[in-house]
Amino acid sequence: MIIFKKLYPIIRVFTLIFISISVNQAQIPVEPPDPRSRAEVESVLSKAPVVSDKNLRDLHIVLLASEKDHGINEHDYPLWQKNWNLLLGGKKKDSDGTQINLFGPENEVPVDEMKAGAAKVKVSTAWEWPSKKQFKSADLIVAFSVVKWSNERNSELHKYLSRGGGFVTIHMSCVVGNALFDKTSGEISKASVEDGGIDLDDEVAELIGLSWNWDYTRWRHGPMNLDLVDKDHPICLGLPRQIYFMDEAYWPLHGDRSKVTTIASSKETIGNFKASKSVEAIQQKWPTEPTKDEPMFWAYEYGKGRVYGCILGHYSWTFDDPYFRILLLRGMAWAAGESAYRFDSLVLRGATIN
Repeated sequence: MIIFKKLYPIIRVFTLIFISISVNQAQIPVEPPDPRSRAEVESVLSKAPVVSDKNLRDLHIVLLASEKDHGINEHDYPLWQKNWNLLLGGKKKDSDGTQINLFGPENEVPVDEMKAGAAKVKVSTAWEWPSKKQFKSADLIVAFSVVKWSNERNSELHKYLSRGGGFVTIHMSCVVGNALFDKTSGEISKASVEDGGIDLDDEVAELIGLSWNWDYTRWRHGPMNLDLVDKDHPICLGLPRQIYFMDEAYWPLHGDRSKVTTIASSKETIGNFKASKSVEAIQQKWPTEPTKDEPMFWAYEYGKGRVYGCILGHYSWTFDDPYFRILLLRGMAWAAGESAYRFDSLVLRGATIN
């Protein structure tokens, strides 16, 4: 039995809370959705212009991960970093990786595609935070990790974005600060600065557009019908107006929504639930309670740089979904200042399809 201490970092709080939820949650079983058909995915991709490898600029992409903090097939940051290094960077001579998909047995990929990666892309990896050298050379940083936000890190990201760098935040990386867990009341609250917490909500939201706030942000595992909001945005080209996923929502997010471009949203409950005590109630009431549209993917500009936000990514199978890949890979290309379709050729590589 884990002994609760007064002050827990986010990684510990989330682990304990989500284990509890997995036992008690939702009337709808959480399991991988049925794979999409190759034909429907190819139909979407066919609507986008082909990006020729000629005249592409070299890109340095940093994949940022941290220690895994959840159960099987959840929050597997290291596996994502390893497999997407292979997807984007290709198989190197000294690499033992052969699997791109994160969930289930290996989806076969032709050897030439496995070696190729993305054209003119160099991939490096970072643990918990990029190095100063990586900040200087990176064109795009993609974070699927627990980020321990701090004044120093905010300053580094500010400088990086201001000069024109691209940043992508996936799932947990938008969570800010530490939390206090009271085992008697079951309440979670953001730790005060005096208690060792970090009051950086506004700063981080200003940097990445939207972020988690411990005072009111909630979560829900289960079915999600994502509605495309900005259908004219290049990221959305060809995609159906509503896309079904089985993943996790965070809402409501902190930040000025008028400053971000919402790419896709999910209808989530409006009720003023205390996430720490009423997660099960949230699960049971959705979607019978009144709902409103909450952003799950967004595009944001900061200085000369671009940020792309993605809330989905709790389950490993989501990264193998070609529609999720379209939304994420196009967002990555957009954040790097490239054609949104630069990585479209990677969408089906190792993806799970019928």
